[in-house]
Amino acid sequence: MYSKPMIIFLALALAIGSTGCWDRRDPELLSIVLATAFDYNAETGHYHIIAQIANPLAQETEEGEGGAEGEGARPFWVVSADGRSPYEAMRNLAEGTSRELFWAHNTVILFSEELARKGIRPVLDLFERERQLRLIARPAVVEGDLRKLMEAEFPLEQSGAIGLKRQITTIQEERGFFHTKFMTELYPQLERSGNDLFIGKIKVLEKGLERNNQEENENDENQAQEGNPMEVPPAKVGGGAAFKDDRMVGWFEPHETEGWNYVMGRIRRVAHLIESPAEKDVLLGVETLNQQVSRRPVVKDGQVRIEIALKVEAKLQEYPGHQELTVEDEFTRALAQRTAEAIRRRIEEHLNRSQELNSDVLGLGNLIYRKKPRLWEKIEKDWDDLFPKLEVDIIVEVELRRTGLVSTPFHEGSN
Repeated sequence: MYSKPMIIFLALALAIGSTGCWDRRDPELLSIVLATAFDYNAETGHYHIIAQIANPLAQETEEGEGGAEGEGARPFWVVSADGRSPYEAMRNLAEGTSRELFWAHNTVILFSEELARKGIRPVLDLFERERQLRLIARPAVVEGDLRKLMEAEFPLEQSGAIGLKRQITTIQEERGFFHTKFMTELYPQLERSGNDLFIGKIKVLEKGLERNNQEENENDENQAQEGNPMEVPPAKVGGGAAFKDDRMVGWFEPHETEGWNYVMGRIRRVAHLIESPAEKDVLLGVETLNQQVSRRPVVKDGQVRIEIALKVEAKLQEYPGHQELTVEDEFTRALAQRTAEAIRRRIEEHLNRSQELNSDVLGLGNLIYRKKPRLWEKIEKDWDDLFPKLEVDIIVEVELRRTGLVSTPFHEGSN
């Protein structure tokens, strides 16, 4: 038999363990945040936050449970607020919604150009501290009207947040024009010696937004007569923003960002049009795939320079010519050399722009810090003066491994 004190202890333990989830929040009482954008008003000194939120009425209609109440409802809506700090602006959003905001499903975090040039450290600090703000969101700096982008709809997608996320992923996989994957990449870049911050760019396309508005105003009869016009995405993903510390200092174009991806070994699939080595006015489509990259600092005669060497695998994807193809003949070797030269130009374009902005987004200073720490101790304080004049040797070797599924092209006049 248990003693009386033991029975009382067990009863208390059971009572404490059966209190349930004291901080439980029912899903039907929450607003799911899909995307978040931050802006800054220099006149007022206030931060501006814009949140794109899933519309539960539209969700219920799609599932056949919403009835007439949710018919025609947009799948998302946008709410905004101001504050003296990013945190205060975020908390002030509660005044514009009937449900508690839930941030764990936020997929995209956008910075306006105005905020980026002022400094993004306060927003990064908020995201690192707040438990709901997950660091797997995809960051980008926006050129253009931030509010219009947050309110825009994307063809084929249920919400703008999903559209942006998938467009970023597609550009990363198919073109190499965008580089940043997740918020987690920004923090080590910001704190690492000799490595400036680099964030992908999204440009708002006014024509795409105008087309969306026009289509909303067209009636079914006009659409039946004229046909559905081709959808135009409201944004162009590609390029990047260069920073010094946490402040933006300029833009990189998409082809310059492609050079960054090559040096950092992040190219998945990138297409190049290369002039044929044998036939005039013939362009060949070459796709680069895997790459191996080595980077090292070299000191000679007291001067430091960087050597970047790439070995790239490629395949021929388009050939409108008439020559028989193999992977080991003179023609394909010449094509590989021309492809290597095209890649080298992309890297040079990125380096030139980086040195022009004096923003070491490739982390070449950090490379010296890791490989030659004693040398870095001597030059660290002068790196801002040394970097714009830094000599960089670029060596690119391309191996054309495949010529597609056929080796014999079509010949004119063949039956």
